[in-house]
Amino acid sequence: MSFLDYFRGSRGERKDYRSREFKSLPIYQLLSGSPNWTSYKWSQYNTSQAIEAYRKSVWLYACIRLRADNISSVPWVVEVKRGGEWEPVEDHPLSALLAKPNPEIDFQTMMKMSVYWLDLTGDAWGRVIRNGANLPYEWWPLMPDSMQVIPGRDRMVDGWKFQGNGKSDRLLPEEVIHLKYASPGSIYYGLSPLQAAAKPVDIDMEAANFQKVTLQNHGVPVGIFTGEDDMTQDQYEQNLKWITEQSGPEHGRQPWVSSLKYQSMGNTPHELDFVDSRDRNRLEIFAAYSVPPPMVGVYDDATLNNIKTARRIFWMEGLIPVLREIEAQLNLQLAYPFGNDVRLTYDLSAVEALEQDQGEKLDRVKKLWDMGMPFDRINTFLELGFDTEGVDGADIGYLPPGLLPTNFEVGEQEQGGDDAARITYGDGPEKPVVPSEPATPATDAPVANTAMNGAQVTALQGIVQAVADGMMPAESALQLILVSFPNVSDQQARAIIAPLAKFEQAKPEPEPNPFAKPAPVPPKGKPEEDDEGDNG
Repeated sequence: MSFLDYFRGSRGERKDYRSREFKSLPIYQLLSGSPNWTSYKWSQYNTSQAIEAYRKSVWLYACIRLRADNISSVPWVVEVKRGGEWEPVEDHPLSALLAKPNPEIDFQTMMKMSVYWLDLTGDAWGRVIRNGANLPYEWWPLMPDSMQVIPGRDRMVDGWKFQGNGKSDRLLPEEVIHLKYASPGSIYYGLSPLQAAAKPVDIDMEAANFQKVTLQNHGVPVGIFTGEDDMTQDQYEQNLKWITEQSGPEHGRQPWVSSLKYQSMGNTPHELDFVDSRDRNRLEIFAAYSVPPPMVGVYDDATLNNIKTARRIFWMEGLIPVLREIEAQLNLQLAYPFGNDVRLTYDLSAVEALEQDQGEKLDRVKKLWDMGMPFDRINTFLELGFDTEGVDGADIGYLPPGLLPTNFEVGEQEQGGDDAARITYGDGPEKPVVPSEPATPATDAPVANTAMNGAQVTALQGIVQAVADGMMPAESALQLILVSFPNVSDQQARAIIAPLAKFEQAKPEPEPNPFAKPAPVPPKGKPEEDDEGDNG
């Protein structure tokens, strides 16, 4: 039964009506086979599908543009290895190549174009022009659809076939820079994120097209119109004209009055809402390009802290891996001809999203300091930017218990030589002599260089208190002081411990008992009588 049979009755005159369509109400046929997906796979001399998807998918455009803009904003530097350390240089021939790859395109534009091609096709190509010494001095971009790999027999790539602008040419392997995303399916061509996100991109674009068609037909899904009686040719043409005139977005939401009966052949307008499905599709596209939703303007339930975290994740997971791949290939094909002591690298010091919060950095400083790391090493490790040259003690680490220097050496200490003077400590055996005369500085160094800080004084007081409380032998305390405080001499340590032999802690007076009975008072005159009795 044809579509027009619905407009015919079972009675009356019948004519040979050829297939007719309501142009404003297209009929969608159900497909019994598999869906037709776009692979976006790179094919020789054809990247039109990928570019068309970039033009039509707003989320694909947003992701790739954001990645290209941020990666191309990162500065690159040339470093030379001197004395085992890499140092940046500005007067190297590679520095001139970075500043101006060719007379018409700057380095930032070259990098942005490379990221666009990598994200769309998985490959980015460039032509290298070399001087008489076989060193690169110019770098020109090449369209991905103009390049083809020529596999070699003794090497992986024997050359490159270039076809563009109506001509074909064969290029040597060293004449081409080939940037690519690693692919498990090919050693010659890369795998783009777009190929992984092909299905959600297709669905998103199809959903957008369907929504537009639905809106153009004022939200009414596909269906058929039927009449109660047979229609003549004139009636059919009148109804067709009337339906066509009433269809379209300019007649949306206007009521229809007709003797025809409408029967839907699809879902209701509410069921045709693809908002939820498009939200899920965009998340899959974001995942393929490692772009957190807030980075492309999707701020659902986003807070300031979430946005800061999203920016950091965007760089750490999405951009830095790409920069590393580009860095490795540029070093192989641009820096290596200058020698093993020359390299290209990128500088992320100006990326605000990678800077740590001041509070987090201070927490790391405290943790490393508590571990005994010297401050000058902490300053270098965390790149704090402090000038520690000439700062006394910056190269010494301290341990938290008493802030002991980590560079002290444990060894035998010289004992006092006065064997005649002995002291007895408590009820135990006699102890070595501890002179009680005032201590003198061990050296002639300035007081500022030998004086203890507050924490060291507190630690020393704790040792003295332990001896006074009987919790530590005097000789053990003496050795602990000598080991823990290298600036304290043996004579000074003994002078500190000596007074403890005769030191007695003051005993607190007992509090009066409010319930105790007062002592009896003797009667008057009794002492005199006793005295008289004694005298007699």
